Amino acid sequence: MRQTKEEDMRKCLKCGLPENFQGIIIHEDNECNYCKFYEKQKEVLNDNDFLHERFVEQLNQAKAKAKENNAEYDCLVGLSGGKDSTYIIYQLKHRYNMRVLAFTYDNGFATEYGRTNIQIALDKLNVDHISFAMNREKLRKYNQMCTSLFKNFCMMCFHLTHYYSHQIAAEKNIPLIVNGRTKGQILQFADSTHLLEPFEYTSCFEEYEYQMFKKSAEKTAKLCRDLPKIEGEVRALSYFMYHDYDPQEVMDFLEERLGWVKPKAGVAHADCWAHPVAEQLQMGAKAYPIMTGELAYMVRSGEISKEEAQRRIEKESVTGKTVDNKITERFNKEMKMQTKEEDNAKECTRVS
Repeated sequence: MRQTKEEDMRKCLKCGLPENFQGIIIHEDNECNYCKFYEKQKEVLNDNDFLHERFVEQLNQAKAKAKENNAEYDCLVGLSGGKDSTYIIYQLKHRYNMRVLAFTYDNGFATEYGRTNIQIALDKLNVDHISFAMNREKLRKYNQMCTSLFKNFCMMCFHLTHYYSHQIAAEKNIPLIVNGRTKGQILQFADSTHLLEPFEYTSCFEEYEYQMFKKSAEKTAKLCRDLPKIEGEVRALSYFMYHDYDPQEVMDFLEERLGWVKPKAGVAHADCWAHPVAEQLQMGAKAYPIMTGELAYMVRSGEISKEEAQRRIEKESVTGKTVDNKITERFNKEMKMQTKEEDNAKECTRVS
């Protein structure tokens, strides 16, 4: 069957999303289900006072639950070395007086840049930290299956990060996980308030995965059916759903307060060396870049014009078509080849 070219696809008149975007329904008026949902809920989604009240309410509930559980920490936050996770830990500790446990999952794609910023953050933030690394052969198997099924490996990275963060939180009786997803990342697939912040909250790993990936979450879970079920209730909260977000302001803040190192200009996802391959796989499978859904949300909310979104999409599309051969070779080796050192690797955790 001939694949429809991106320029030949029907698109939402309002946000510009193409007809092959995940879960999209383009109605007779040429507006999509995501635009219609946003229009219906935009008053709540843009009420900053209400959102902040909801956020503080969730933190207070977590503090009370942690005390009831006799837990050492109020919340768990993933730390990748990127700007968002570092900023969130700082704000939770210093602005909201939360007892934070930082958590790093080694997905096999971490960069020296990311590792350096993790250490900088830990030296300055004075929070406890747990890192976790899977057996590399097992991780490679999961990534291979995910890439074969979805034509990307990012979903497996997210899935395992969510799984192990929920597992650790449950084991330590930590009632809350705070993540760094932006409004655009959360709302790009939103056409219902079911399990959607700030209307409803997830209370376990399976609910969080469903909220993020919808029906695809079930397929990802089947790939990892050998992982034990997580027992216990853990709530998830997205910091930037409730706070204004300016990436440049976040980076400037961290540089000044912590000595955090900014990425080089034009380098996206500097804490993941495999991101260009992910973009290439996305373009090959869908003909639109990973950021397309987030940009469509920014159009709906009036942050950018549809023309600006299209310009950024075109720029990202070029990136996905021109991947450095060294990165491709490294990715293929990581996915297909094994070394004695990797074969002998064991699942391990370490506390710093």
